Amino acid sequence: MKLHKWSSNCKDMLQELPYEAQEYHFDRDEEKVKTLRLIWNPKYDTLEFSISDPTNNSEWTKRSILSHIARIFDSIGLLGPVIVTAKLFMKTLWLVKRDWDQPLLEKEIRNWKKFVSSLKALQGIKVQRFVLIENYKSLELHRSQITVIDEDSLQ
Repeated sequence: MKLHKWSSNCKDMLQELPYEAQEYHFDRDEEKVKTLRLIWNPKYDTLEFSISDPTNNSEWTKRSILSHIARIFDSIGLLGPVIVTAKLFMKTLWLVKRDWDQPLLEKEIRNWKKFVSSLKALQGIKVQRFVLIENYKSLELHRSQITVIDEDSLQ
């Protein structure tokens, strides 16, 4: 398998590769790399979000809302509060026992459209990818403990 589409925020790393194997080229201004709905700008080493704007549905349903929520993909967890807000809205549709293809009420549509319009603010957010301090005294890495319990161990 021949690897291609290499990217780096270090120009020296890419110099050894053929130009056509590079995804990012330092000689192009404002070029960015898209992956997993994230946008990475190697020149400034920042991450940005790619949020799809839903089409203006003539009929919003629980199914179309869930479809849009699923498109808000955040592989590294920076949009957690946004996704929780969307899922809480979905929970309200479950609590009122809204059918999957039943049109939403006007109040629900207004609340959803308000949430969707707030997503536009995410387009301008740039997050520095490198978050460590260069001259640190100590560094700790904490890992979550995962315990698997099977049926045999319960008896």
